[in-house]
Amino acid sequence: MFRQQSQKTAPHRYVPFNNKTSKLLRELAAEVEDFEVPHLFTTIYGNKLDKSRFSQKMKEYAQVAGITDATVTPHVLRHTVAVNYLIQDGDIMSLRQILGHTSLSMVQRYTVMAGPHLREQHDKYSPASLI
Repeated sequence: MFRQQSQKTAPHRYVPFNNKTSKLLRELAAEVEDFEVPHLFTTIYGNKLDKSRFSQKMKEYAQVAGITDATVTPHVLRHTVAVNYLIQDGDIMSLRQILGHTSLSMVQRYTVMAGPHLREQHDKYSPASLI
């Protein structure tokens, strides 16, 4: 887990990630340490990677990957991860903590699921299906 410093709603929070992510972050930290820069995510010049530059790089990588018919932004990525977390049976309370929301109502917007998954969930959990 990573301890994130102050946010707008709380003094800090813990951000969980899996072992693969942990390994990759340790490798990146070791690489960045060689350049003696104070930030983990940097530009090629060693400056802090800000939000706008990160968004720009995401769009560039999306084009290289052939993704041209969709909006690719950090916000869309966050939303996609949240919706997929719920589709894969992650619970809304854990998701609230992972996303750093203080209220459950903020997370409920991710529960809006459409199409086949909604039908699948209805068929699986509807009391009528148990009869």
